[in-house]
Amino acid sequence: MKAWNYHILFLQISLCIAVLSADAQNLENEIFLKAMRDELNRSMAELHSPDVQPPFFIMYGATDQKTYTISATLGSLQESLESTNRFKTTTRVLVGDYSFNDESLDDNLFSSPTAAEIGLPMDDDYEGIRRAFWSTTDNVYKDASKHFEKHKRTLTESGKSLKDHPHRTFAKGKSMEWVSKLAPSDFDVKSWEEQVRNLSAIFIDHPFVLNSGVGIRFVEGYKYLVNSEGVVAKIPHSVATFFVVGQAKNDKGEFLFDQIIHV
Repeated sequence: MKAWNYHILFLQISLCIAVLSADAQNLENEIFLKAMRDELNRSMAELHSPDVQPPFFIMYGATDQKTYTISATLGSLQESLESTNRFKTTTRVLVGDYSFNDESLDDNLFSSPTAAEIGLPMDDDYEGIRRAFWSTTDNVYKDASKHFEKHKRTLTESGKSLKDHPHRTFAKGKSMEWVSKLAPSDFDVKSWEEQVRNLSAIFIDHPFVLNSGVGIRFVEGYKYLVNSEGVVAKIPHSVATFFVVGQAKNDKGEFLFDQIIHV
């Protein structure tokens, strides 16, 4: 394969996708955000454990998005899927205060999911959303309490003050509200299926490429964030990923793999 020169011929395609247009909305009409904020406020007011301080900071994050995935090889469609996902991305609970808390010192402790945790409902079920965040908050708070007690023991046993240990510093942030609206996308599934098939068919004329594929993945939706310092945000996000992959053999019979990904 002298002409091959150990490189696969790939198409380079640039995608231009208009994604965002911000538009202020009434927070009271945002059921998902309202449920997050109400559950956070309840946790700040009521969450406690015997002999442990209540939390001084809580933050919730979540993502709600739709994903389109289309792929093809040698002119034939392999996959065309549409899926909707809603999941928690952040549940942060701090015990102590801004000067000294469960995240002040480095350790290997972390909060892992438990069987008792509840996933987010796919619809805007106010009570269901609150239950989902409650289940995670309870678990993280218990672990944060253990971390804080461990940090206090570390200081006591070392006989040193916090400033004599490598530690993180914390400061209270400003409150803000940002609720934006995502401009509806014009993602034409049928049109992209045809384009992906046609692009993948180019490899038919390059038989030295043993395995090949062309595809696109388009994701759009919102990222949500609320915290006890007064931050309330609904941020649109939209991203398209185009990929081309191929595999061939060189003159020594060794497999070569390459790919191009455009985001």
